Amino acid sequence: MDTQNILPFGTPEKVCQEVKKRHLDFAPGSGYVFNPGHNIQDNVPSANILAMFVAAAKYGSCPIDIDS
Repeated sequence: MDTQNILPFGTPEKVCQEVKKRHLDFAPGSGYVFNPGHNIQDNVPSANILAMFVAAAKYGSCPIDIDS
């Protein structure tokens, strides 16, 4: 998850796209654990944090559903 640009400054839609991209890039074959890093900075809008976790729940189920 891009915690430097997308998470603090992107829209919730961009955050969702980033989460989906990371799952598609790293999850095939499983073993990938999604997380935003070791912390979330105080300048991140709460809507973006919520969008990140909703998208992680949506796209993070195994097997990975690349069409949703």
